[in-house]
Amino acid sequence: HVSAFLSCEDRGNAARVCRAWRDAMRREASWKKMDLRSYRNKDTDCIVEAIAGKSWLRGVEHLNLEFLHNLLDRHLVRLSEVLHALKNININGCQRVTDRGVEAIARSSARSLVSIELYWNLLLTDAAVKALSGQC
Repeated sequence: HVSAFLSCEDRGNAARVCRAWRDAMRREASWKKMDLRSYRNKDTDCIVEAIAGKSWLRGVEHLNLEFLHNLLDRHLVRLSEVLHALKNININGCQRVTDRGVEAIARSSARSLVSIELYWNLLLTDAAVKALSGQC
């Protein structure tokens, strides 16, 4: 599917072309991978609510949140409520995330999660690793 090679922003722009393109961009298959690194200086609340509020985004399997400096536990908790098919999540450099956020992801994606990338997260402790090993 061609849309898999487009950035999230480009997919959003493509959805504005016409109804057919909008419908194509709303298919879950178009959103298996989401790389949000380029949104690191954007309003994280808006990003998370946009993901959580769109039914076609609930099939996301690979989510890259690397270096989203304003990502908080409450954002991961909110995402964990709607993204149950996650296979990979990257929260490298999200230095405000604590064990609570990782635990929420571990609980919600226990059956599907294959990998989680979390280096340079200074607030994580052994409790996060324990939650991952116990849930996944």
